[in-house]
Amino acid sequence: MEGTLAGGVLGGALGGALAKKDNWIWSIPAGAVGGALVGCQVDGG
Repeated sequence: MEGTLAGGVLGGALGGALAKKDNWIWSIPAGAVGGALVGCQVDGG
């Protein structure tokens, strides 16, 4: 559970930091979902 939460937060932050302002509407949620999936796998999920 902790890996999913941490991955989601970090992925959303990374998506927001790397995206242009007009792409934030989809890049932050996409980064959060991708980060949550990766974090879950890293955590053993």
